[in-house]
Amino acid sequence: MTLRILIAEPDAFSQEALQALRRMASVDCRRLDQAGMRDALANYDVVWIRLALEVRERDLPPVPRCRVLVTATTGTDHVDSASLDRVGITLLSLRGRREFLEGITATAELALCLVLSLVRHVPFAFDDVRAGRWDRDSFLGRQLSGLTAGIVGYGRLGRMMGHYLLALGMEVLAFDLIAGEMQAGVKRSESLESLLAASDVVTVHVSLNETSEGLFSSRA
Repeated sequence: MTLRILIAEPDAFSQEALQALRRMASVDCRRLDQAGMRDALANYDVVWIRLALEVRERDLPPVPRCRVLVTATTGTDHVDSASLDRVGITLLSLRGRREFLEGITATAELALCLVLSLVRHVPFAFDDVRAGRWDRDSFLGRQLSGLTAGIVGYGRLGRMMGHYLLALGMEVLAFDLIAGEMQAGVKRSESLESLLAASDVVTVHVSLNETSEGLFSSRA
């Protein structure tokens, strides 16, 4: 029986990867909506998604043909992995692919972009200018140099952020539930509370799991 693969979120999918897959299987590339997930799992050996689709217990057919679900993401909270295990579907993701991910800086760059946008009020000033006004004094920002940044979650992305924020002249603190070595110039915070109390800017780079859920309470 021919191996069947569905690329269910095909936008910007690597053509090189697509050619490699087509050398070993019959590959369909079509955008799937959530309602079609059940049929996809019933009719394909491999289903490839990203973040637009979820896979929950309700999406599983009684007898799925699918044996591998691929999500090209590091986070997997959009997938019910326990239900997949129950019906024998293997989940593949980018989590733990450290060597590959070290070269992917886009997420950390976006986080830095958001920090700069908020500190300098860029979205709000943009809307004001677009409406035909030029009220500079209403959108005065602050320079980051000399301020303190707190990084919560000092893994791959947190380390990248530390590098960027140090380059901007900030004092950088980091807090992580898992002890690890700090890069030069980054100071370890012993608690989330002490980091929040000392920081002008806080960035969060923590995967959602049972340990981290609720880490940022209303009090925090």
